[in-house]
Amino acid sequence: MKTLGTDISLDICKSEGYLMVKFDARRKFTKNLEVRFIRYWPDYTDLAGEQCVNTFCSVVDVWEAYQGDKKGIDSFADMDYNDINEISDIYTFLHFADSVDAYNGFLSW
Repeated sequence: MKTLGTDISLDICKSEGYLMVKFDARRKFTKNLEVRFIRYWPDYTDLAGEQCVNTFCSVVDVWEAYQGDKKGIDSFADMDYNDINEISDIYTFLHFADSVDAYNGFLSW
């Protein structure tokens, strides 16, 4: 399993509460591939180091949440996806999921 974060340093991601994704790098990335999203409570909270997000989902799952309030999310995150196929790699998916989650807490449901 490989882990990527929204920051280059996974230690920073963990201590600051940034989103990370664990996935099998040997598998081809597809919109139906389920990956594991993880986020820890930041160091400046009473729950520091404990997981606050630990969920599996695919591009399709996050895309559905995005479509539910696309205009609001686009405005909030300064993005505009019109086709699910624009999310074509794990890095784009990580940042897309992070933006959707920041807006509506999708990954914490």
